Amino acid sequence: MNQADKRYLEAIYIISMRHEHIRAVDIAKKVKVTRASVSRAIKRLEEQKLICVENKSITLTKIGLEKARKVYYKQVLLEHFFAKVINVSEEVAQKDAEGIKHYISDEVCLNIQKFLLDW
Repeated sequence: MNQADKRYLEAIYIISMRHEHIRAVDIAKKVKVTRASVSRAIKRLEEQKLICVENKSITLTKIGLEKARKVYYKQVLLEHFFAKVINVSEEVAQKDAEGIKHYISDEVCLNIQKFLLDW
């Protein structure tokens, strides 16, 4: 799965925390892209069996939910580490976490989590 697909999955996950029915327009607003871009992403995510579209409502599949949670967790973990441990502003923490979360390994995240628990 590429970085763009992870971004869309995470957006769907975040929207799903507040709304039961997710539409392409909701995703476009969240990701700040055109509906055409979202349509292409939806097609790719459906082909990967990460989402299901029924009556224009988008839901994460079990596999999609697991992957989306993982991406979201990395974001939250990195934001917390940057803001609380190395003392950067919340804005910088969010932006930098967004920039690197797709490249950081699960092992590094696990060790950051362990560090934070002991901190």
